[in-house]
Amino acid sequence: NNATMVMEDHVLGISWYLQNTNIAFARTEDGLEVRAGIYLPGGRTGAAAIQVGAIYDRFKKNFQVTAHVADLDPRIVSRKVESLSFFNDQEIYLDGDVNLSISDNLEILSAAGSVYAAEGVLNLAGVYDRPLAFQKIAFAGSYDPMAGTVNIQEALARAYDIELKLSSLVTVSQGKISAPVKMEIPALPQAVFFQKDLSVQATLRCILSCLNP
Repeated sequence: NNATMVMEDHVLGISWYLQNTNIAFARTEDGLEVRAGIYLPGGRTGAAAIQVGAIYDRFKKNFQVTAHVADLDPRIVSRKVESLSFFNDQEIYLDGDVNLSISDNLEILSAAGSVYAAEGVLNLAGVYDRPLAFQKIAFAGSYDPMAGTVNIQEALARAYDIELKLSSLVTVSQGKISAPVKMEIPALPQAVFFQKDLSVQATLRCILSCLNP
């Protein structure tokens, strides 16, 4: 409990210093169970939490992995990983869950997850000329490699009381990708049409351009 760990990432060439880490191992009738809790600085509350669990079934020869994040500031990671540098200028805090089924040779058998962010600020250079405050961003989806499908159950964004929802079932078959997209705006408050705020107008233009590509 409350251990300090140093993890060497040889793929990215960086080191991770983890404090307040809790790890527990338990033998079960079917295999082995591992539980870990990691607490990172940052987030709205000052302490983001990551909970990870993994169960290895020696009969089925697979791993069931779950992960839960709460109040995670992506800048904790993006400032170390150059490919995620987009998040360096964003004010966004994430809550989410991931469930994975993995074979003993580390092939993904299935995956599902959701992520949610409430009340943050995005800086989108080239799209908006000022920071864009949003009220909510959410995503939920799953992946089935056997069927060759990615089910985007919901991709949602809400800003200035304008909400946009997307869903799609992406199918890959014989080298072709099929991705019909359903898009809806549940409600469009009349008041937004009378707003003089340029950010509101830009949001409307973005949504209308999506509806009329």
